[in-house]
Amino acid sequence: TKAVNLRAGSERVGIYQVISSVANRQNRLFEKNGIQFTLNGKEIYVKGDKSVFISIFENIILNAVDAVSEKMSEGGKIIVTTQLADDIVVSIKDNGIGIQTQNISKIFDLFYTDKTSGSGLGLPIVKRFINIYGGTVAVKSKFGLGTEIIVRFNHSILWRKDEQTISDFSSG
Repeated sequence: TKAVNLRAGSERVGIYQVISSVANRQNRLFEKNGIQFTLNGKEIYVKGDKSVFISIFENIILNAVDAVSEKMSEGGKIIVTTQLADDIVVSIKDNGIGIQTQNISKIFDLFYTDKTSGSGLGLPIVKRFINIYGGTVAVKSKFGLGTEIIVRFNHSILWRKDEQTISDFSSG
């Protein structure tokens, strides 16, 4: 396994591109489950470790797939929106089964799961990664109607145009 320096910030990461590549890798899963995946917004470049951002959004999107698949075999929707405003905001919204009100506060607890095949490790790791980058994650859900996960990062992780990566200084 590769050691990850979460705060190194030496890599320019495109949030939109990361989500797009996650969606492309999961395309067969979307098709198999009759899910329409939509990605809205614009590219937002941040400083960080690309593999960490892939883990964050892949985990949330796969949870949305599970929630939608549990509710219906066709007509499922997952809509992801990237936005740069007061914060960097990524919204992942689905029309899946939703989360029961009493369970919303538990979904980021280690080993908590309401899935038969879940380990309860994914979302706690996601929250930890988001927190390491100074971000927050919020959940809005209505049981039977769907869930929205809102990930926010402050502007301190934005990639500035005048910054260079370590590879910019290497010869070759």
